[in-house]
Amino acid sequence: MVYPRTIYQTEYIYRDIVQKNKRWGLGLSAGYGIGRNGLSPILAVTVNYNLFQF
Repeated sequence: MVYPRTIYQTEYIYRDIVQKNKRWGLGLSAGYGIGRNGLSPILAVTVNYNLFQF
């Protein structure tokens, strides 16, 4: 008896993972600010908006 050759075919599905560019962000900033006592270090939570995307 002659049997046909078995061929296994696998199908690969490639997905491009594209990350959506975020325009809004939340950050932490540190620096110096002018207050009642002159210059003093500050730590602030900031909200930013990206005008340009590269």
